[in-house]
Amino acid sequence: MIKCAKKYHVALDVAKPNAALRKAMPIWYHPELGDGRDVSKTASAICLRSRHEVKTVGQCMRVAQRLTHPSGMHRQNGTCECGDCLRDRIDRGCDNPHRCAVAANKLTLRLRSKWDPKENVINDGLSLTKDRLEQNEVAREERGRVTFDPSLTQGLPLALTFRAF
Repeated sequence: MIKCAKKYHVALDVAKPNAALRKAMPIWYHPELGDGRDVSKTASAICLRSRHEVKTVGQCMRVAQRLTHPSGMHRQNGTCECGDCLRDRIDRGCDNPHRCAVAANKLTLRLRSKWDPKENVINDGLSLTKDRLEQNEVAREERGRVTFDPSLTQGLPLALTFRAF
């Protein structure tokens, strides 16, 4: 499939991804991971994929959130007894949940700002109003005139973000 994509110059093409699209992107071999060594084959990455079942940026963020949880229950060591770490040890068989959380956090920090889910999406000022969007829905059902939506913000589904050039 990758050979075919390269042959026909298929690429991810998004001007402004919304928050849902940012979180739905696959984290492993993400096209916008910044510079750094390949961590996909480290012990933590293997555990994140196999035991924690992390596939997307959103799932990666969920594993990493214990590091900054407001309750402060998580301890920065391999024997942490917080609820998240205990669940990961018992239910998922992870031997060092803290190490996996740190690895997940490092992965999300490597995302370029355009794809960082923690970055706020700046309104492009081009989106239609809620009333206009509703009028477009009615017009589509009745096969009437639809007002063009010039917004650059791209959302789900992920499949609509690929283009052949």
